Amino acid sequence: MDTQFEEMRLQMETLKKKLEKQEIVNEHFLRKSMRKNISKINRRYIWLMVLALLTIPYAYYVFIIMMGYSLTFWVATAVFMLICCGYTYWNGKDLGDNHLMEDNLVEVRRKVSLAKKRDSDWLMYGIPMLVAWLAFFAYEVYAKEGKDEMMPLLLGGGLGGIIGGVIGLRMHFKTQSEYREVLDQIEELNL
Repeated sequence: MDTQFEEMRLQMETLKKKLEKQEIVNEHFLRKSMRKNISKINRRYIWLMVLALLTIPYAYYVFIIMMGYSLTFWVATAVFMLICCGYTYWNGKDLGDNHLMEDNLVEVRRKVSLAKKRDSDWLMYGIPMLVAWLAFFAYEVYAKEGKDEMMPLLLGGGLGGIIGGVIGLRMHFKTQSEYREVLDQIEELNL
């Protein structure tokens, strides 16, 4: 009976070691997958910040030099782009840490959850600012072009706004999905 008990104990130890090894391998793959998703989000944020900063001189060329709109409108556009860039940087600053996925997963979850919430909250600020900017754009078009020329420019601007809005919302929902995937993977590790 002692030999059977000893044999069972050895089998349990072997099984326990195999399970521990499997958990380590599983955690390694999950961390690698999480790192990949965070890297995608970081690249998207960098791309958006560069695009926002490049929009400032482009807007000056188009709105001031080509169209002759007011300097105030360009300044409002530049401020809007700087706010977008600043918020994106602020939201992604914790995710840019190269050692983030080596941290305690409780801390990783906290940082990712906060970034996900901030990304979601951006719509509450960004959409009203965009609507205000579009109203200012309509005013500028009316003031410069008059009532007769206003409709084609507003239709073009409106179409561009709709296309930009669809692209922006798709990017937003994709980013939210990637955040959710990282959080789900952390939950898989039973934290």
